Amino acid sequence: MYWFSPGPCPVEWYEYFYVVILTVAFSALMNATAEPIMAAIISFINVIIFGAGEEGIAVEDALIEALEDMTGFAPQLDWTLDQCGLSSVGLPQLASRLKNAFSSKTNPVSISAAQLSAARTVGDIVDVIKAGIEQANADGI
Repeated sequence: MYWFSPGPCPVEWYEYFYVVILTVAFSALMNATAEPIMAAIISFINVIIFGAGEEGIAVEDALIEALEDMTGFAPQLDWTLDQCGLSSVGLPQLASRLKNAFSSKTNPVSISAAQLSAARTVGDIVDVIKAGIEQANADGI
């Protein structure tokens, strides 16, 4: 009952390190196993409900939709990242969403948070995405 109560759990000072190590190990395990499994399940459900993914999805529309899902409002292409409520903390999540939106099994697109952080405006992020798609097509994977 101690672990699930709102009150603090009485532990000795040396037990703190065990709790931290176990928490980090459990988080790493869940990140490596549960996240890919859930992503595959959600992707499978999307294919069943909505059919196969659309070919030739518009980059601007997908980016604005992803930003709207994250921030709650649809930004314009000339807005800066600060104006659309996107800080450096949200860039890895945005990179993951965009990578999933534009990648396929035969043509994986690589978009990183570092690439997105170099962009000043939403339009610059579109250019980064298009460059990533072109690079994936050129690699021929």
